[in-house]
Amino acid sequence: MNQATKRFAAGICVGGGVLLLLFAGFKLLSPSPAQVEYQHGSDLMQVQMYEAAQKDFQTAIRLNPHYPPPYRALAMMAQKQGSYPLAAEWWRKYLHLSPHASHAWCRLALTELESGQEVQAYQDAHTELKLSPQCPRAALVLGEIDVHRSEAAAALLHLQTAAKAYPNQPQVQLAYARVLALTHQYDDAAQILHTLLSAYANHPDPYVWLGYVYARRSNSPQDWQKAETFLRQGLAIDPVNARALFELGRLRLMERQYAKAIPLLQQAAQYKRHFLGALYTLAQAQQGLHQTSAALQTLKEFRTESDMAQQEISLLKSCSANPKNPAVYLALGQLEIKRQEPRAALIVLQTASKLQPGQPQILLAIKKARQMLHANASALPSGMPSQP
Repeated sequence: MNQATKRFAAGICVGGGVLLLLFAGFKLLSPSPAQVEYQHGSDLMQVQMYEAAQKDFQTAIRLNPHYPPPYRALAMMAQKQGSYPLAAEWWRKYLHLSPHASHAWCRLALTELESGQEVQAYQDAHTELKLSPQCPRAALVLGEIDVHRSEAAAALLHLQTAAKAYPNQPQVQLAYARVLALTHQYDDAAQILHTLLSAYANHPDPYVWLGYVYARRSNSPQDWQKAETFLRQGLAIDPVNARALFELGRLRLMERQYAKAIPLLQQAAQYKRHFLGALYTLAQAQQGLHQTSAALQTLKEFRTESDMAQQEISLLKSCSANPKNPAVYLALGQLEIKRQEPRAALIVLQTASKLQPGQPQILLAIKKARQMLHANASALPSGMPSQP
């Protein structure tokens, strides 16, 4: 082969190599079919075509089950639509592929809390704090859980963090004001609640909690009158608001108007299950009218409910401390059945069943909870929703 031929052949090889590199680069830079479907779904979401977007995201998952973004998109879509259990499932699938994703564990925790999965929410919020120690969403979740578990100091700390991060979020500010009121910081709570009245003009909670604050801030007739005014405003928006009815009943008790207090407190206990404050105050009002038999019966119900509430808090903490122990979840599920709370029972019993599949006691408890749930749904009047 002469020199010219060699140079020509070398040129072909070099040119071919460049073309191969360019082709490989094009393949790397061009989006995959799953990416194309995901992007199209994202565009549809922007114009609120949610059903079509959902189909595109699911197609993307079928094309590439290991591609994380469509799982996140489906989780956020379900969360926005209020389908919290479904959102939690999508968040778990996303986090299985991207366990270190930024602010995803906190979103999972929030959906779990909204769907009644308190134990899982507690664990996942703490997982987020390991990745992002100042995460306000995780702090919000933990603050709400601390309130339920009667851990006021921890709740105040967490909700203070959330409130500073979300100054323009009325729901977060309301949660913070509520815990301020519960920890006797009445003036600070009142200041926040008054600013929320415009944002929550058609919602009873700011009015009701202002009633709570003024009813307890002092024994002055002026504060009690303010309390009643706000509570009446809350009841005008929501006539069956148990907290407002309880606070009004408590005011009547403080004024020794026992006959007026009793029906208010009875309604509060009727509209809100396991309302310990309403039961205890009702017994006091009944005793004030010398209705001894009725007072003793109400006190008996109060003690039973109080004991179960303490057991629930203790078992919830045990589940958080021992998340792999099915016996603790079983005990909590059985307690929720005893408290006539089959939905809450099923949540923890299903976790127990995953940890110990086929365990007879767990399966029996799940069956009983489902039967209770079905019976409760069947007992509802026609047209009434099965859950609030």
